[in-house]
Amino acid sequence: MNRRGDRLGFLALLPFILSGLFAQPRSNQAVLADLLSRATLEQIKTVATPGDTLSIRYNRQDTRSVWAGIILTDSCLAGNYLVYSTPEEAAHLKAVVEVDNVSATVAYQTAARNWMGRSRAWQRTVSLTFHLLVSNAEGKVVFSGPIEKALSDTLTREQLRVAEQGAPEFVRGTISENGLIKRWLEPGLVIGATAVVVYLFYALRSD
Repeated sequence: MNRRGDRLGFLALLPFILSGLFAQPRSNQAVLADLLSRATLEQIKTVATPGDTLSIRYNRQDTRSVWAGIILTDSCLAGNYLVYSTPEEAAHLKAVVEVDNVSATVAYQTAARNWMGRSRAWQRTVSLTFHLLVSNAEGKVVFSGPIEKALSDTLTREQLRVAEQGAPEFVRGTISENGLIKRWLEPGLVIGATAVVVYLFYALRSD
């Protein structure tokens, strides 16, 4: 048995194990931004390539649309596209991108509890829906329709606090309890605690 080899193999994996244990989850806003950017860039790539000029349009009177417009502008710039806020400012546009009807929800549901019944882990579900329209240089619409994206993961109590930090109000999560646990475990704990108190009361009296 090669114990030295096993020990060296474990030491080689240790940094990856520790990084997984202490890694912080992405914030709600970062997850939503990633869902939005990936879905939109997938459609943009059908009519434009990095270095081409784009115009991104959105409803400037709607908070969610403004948020989406800013995220898409940043993502396209990071992808080396030339982005203009209005079509009048740009010549030789390769694509016009319009985003509207943005809706985002973040929900947490109990995934694990400790022996006292308190939640110690939550399943996070991040959902995003929006309407996307992409047209090419000739003004022909190449894509138009609603897009729905979602992602689920599990967070500890501390990770949940981190995920909520700095998030706009519309991307803050809501917590819902597991229905079965709420109906049976919590009443069971109350009944059990009451029984213990009653037993101790009579036990002490008999002594």
